[in-house]
Amino acid sequence: MPTASHPTRRPLPTAAVALGLLGVGALGAAAVLFPPSFGELLSAAHAAAPEPTPGPAACAAYAGSTTWGLCVRKEALEAPSLEAMVALCAGAGPWEGACRDSWVEAQFHVPSMDRGMLLRACGGEPDCAFKVLDHRPIPELDIALSECAQWARPYANDCAGHVLRRAFPLSPEEVTVLRRSGADWTQPHLAAWVGATSACVADAQTSCAEVPSAEKARCEAFAAHLRRHPEACPVRGGPDGAAMGLHGQK
Repeated sequence: MPTASHPTRRPLPTAAVALGLLGVGALGAAAVLFPPSFGELLSAAHAAAPEPTPGPAACAAYAGSTTWGLCVRKEALEAPSLEAMVALCAGAGPWEGACRDSWVEAQFHVPSMDRGMLLRACGGEPDCAFKVLDHRPIPELDIALSECAQWARPYANDCAGHVLRRAFPLSPEEVTVLRRSGADWTQPHLAAWVGATSACVADAQTSCAEVPSAEKARCEAFAAHLRRHPEACPVRGGPDGAAMGLHGQK
């Protein structure tokens, strides 16, 4: 029985009770009583780490600014191979098209880079493909026009105009090939360039008679206009076509 000189000794609180007195909840108590292992701490640190900035590491300092996109394009120019460029540009987000475009343009004058590879490197970007078709022209007129429709899509008509401009003047054999290949004569340029050949080349054997009947009126109207205004006739091998590949003329 306790006395005044010997008060009753109260038992020490358990760890859980003590932590409760200190204001530590159940989860906090568990953390104190059973501390996480080093591996658990490491996993938690990785989970909390911010996502890495996409794109090349050299551009990380510009993340979130317009300068970042310019940096990505610059880095793309230095990619040593097609595979390296694809890997780099894949992390460029909305700048991926511009990233690929920069690399492709830098390869225009590299002989080892064939045009098929460059077209695939564009990754389906039609403006990039249009540039490849312009800088790497081929002499087969029917194939060139087909490629405009396949690769340059929204720019197909402009692309076809560039192809025909380089091919001017068109020979009867070329018009025959175009008819047999199933070329799209509804393109505004095709009948017009046959008409230009007929009206502007003195010894031309090509005429609007060779144009499919549905487009013959367009051809004849264009030819009549150029006969009235010969100063508007295109010049062979003009500014947008350094190589007249179909005729072997420069």
